[in-house]
Amino acid sequence: MLRYIFIISSIFIFPISGNTQQLTQYSQTVFNQFSLNPATAGIKRCIDANVSYRFQWIGISGAPKSGYLSFSSGIKTKNKKYLGVKHGIGGMIERDDIGHFAQTSFNFAYSFQYNFTRELKFAVGLQMGAFIFEFRGNNASTIVSDPSLFGKSSKFYVPDAVLGFWMSGRNFYVGGTIRNLIRNKWKEIGYNSRMLMHYTLNGGYNARFSSDQMSIVPSVLLRIPPKGPLTVEINVLYNYKNLFSVGLLYRSVDAFGAMFRFRFLNYMSISYSFDFVTSKMGPNTAFTHEFGIGFSTCKSKSEDPSGCPTFE
Repeated sequence: MLRYIFIISSIFIFPISGNTQQLTQYSQTVFNQFSLNPATAGIKRCIDANVSYRFQWIGISGAPKSGYLSFSSGIKTKNKKYLGVKHGIGGMIERDDIGHFAQTSFNFAYSFQYNFTRELKFAVGLQMGAFIFEFRGNNASTIVSDPSLFGKSSKFYVPDAVLGFWMSGRNFYVGGTIRNLIRNKWKEIGYNSRMLMHYTLNGGYNARFSSDQMSIVPSVLLRIPPKGPLTVEINVLYNYKNLFSVGLLYRSVDAFGAMFRFRFLNYMSISYSFDFVTSKMGPNTAFTHEFGIGFSTCKSKSEDPSGCPTFE
């Protein structure tokens, strides 16, 4: 069983050698774009805070458990006009635990935003911080022997940075990120291990109807690893008066699922998503649950469901 756990860890999150996926994965990025892209920090001009936790592959010992706490806000300036330069800040604490590995990150984000018109915005954001990596090597086993792994535990700190861009209008958004800008080596874990750059591209369109009280928002997210298969994630959300959202998700070669979010007390929201695994990890043993709680000073009862440029 320990060997099976370690193989899962190596493939999906922290490779000992080779080039594979190294990033956490969430299904509810459509509810919190800042968790994916630092350029969206403060773009809604209100305080926005979110907590999310994900239980991945329920029923498999050592499967990933991931969670984060994030906040973002616009910076008030004397210039209250829609045109011109705006600024935003944000922060995120994240924890990811899988098999023999654990990762804790602390990041601060700054975004530079420019309004071409009242609705058309462009932003560039930079997120910087540090990772704390932990490796529990006791009783670990691998198919290919690596003497640097066995009989010890390691903890080390490395810097990290993410660059993002964002453009949005009344009925659309487009964004992208370059993650792991600092290609740190992991000498404490393996001889050939290091951070590799990952890329994301996403976009969505807001189709409004029934006097703007309801909308359907289809969106696409592309996760592009340095080597390995491209992941395509397709979401379709139905939004009613910015109070209730329900949607379907499809992730290529991995899963399909459903999600919902409900706003209450003007400032609060709760969300839940369920992923049904379609890869060889499932379907009999592997399901994924994700929960979220949000706080936002944006008006949830806005008459226009596109009031926030990220269509959240």
